Amino acid sequence: MLEAFISSAEAVLARYAGTHGNLAAASEVLGALHGAALKVHGVRRTVAVSPRVVALVVQGEHAKGEARVNERISLTARTVDVDVGGLDDKARKQLAKDLETALGIFAPLGEGAHVWVVPDGYMAALTDEEKRFERDGTGYFSHEALCVQNMGSKATRCELFVYFEAPGKEVLRHAFDVEPARSIHLRLDKIRAGKGEPFIPKSAPVGYKVVSLDAPVVVQGSRILTSGKQSEFASFGTVMGWTPE
Repeated sequence: MLEAFISSAEAVLARYAGTHGNLAAASEVLGALHGAALKVHGVRRTVAVSPRVVALVVQGEHAKGEARVNERISLTARTVDVDVGGLDDKARKQLAKDLETALGIFAPLGEGAHVWVVPDGYMAALTDEEKRFERDGTGYFSHEALCVQNMGSKATRCELFVYFEAPGKEVLRHAFDVEPARSIHLRLDKIRAGKGEPFIPKSAPVGYKVVSLDAPVVVQGSRILTSGKQSEFASFGTVMGWTPE
């Protein structure tokens, strides 16, 4: 696949960046042709920087910063610059192998985004039976959770923002960590405020935002509603968060 990308990049750069001097158009065409396939190698975006050189923006970090692999490939902390001009078949095959090696040097940051929003939040008040279950640590009762998955190689500090429907209510903030290559289920009914009371009040329509400071993550919201004297299971709902990124 990388060999096909290199061959295509050589032709696209020659046509758009070379003949027409339009680096932006070359970048758009390369992204449309190979953007999805390059994600397998951790490449987030391709940018034409000259009629011969294309930069691959990597969803990862290179600890040593700037470095040169060979006369055609150089690295920065987050990019790989590849000179694709004037290649024959043998050189193209070798460049593809060298590029695969270079991309493998980067520690992955993982897929996802840094900002996620789940606008619909509501935790029903517990029945008397459910309150007993909660005190005893038994049973299954109404709650919400935010599932936060960090697929990268570094831990990230996250912050939960809670927005109220009722006017005059201050936005709540709660910080938590997600270790690398881990998925957590943040039980919102388990979070406690300073004096031990629930951080998020029951029976209050709210919305959630999760901000990840150090690495992209993926966020999914879930809600379980129970009902009846014995707190029988009633319904389960789940939704992917929305991200502006």
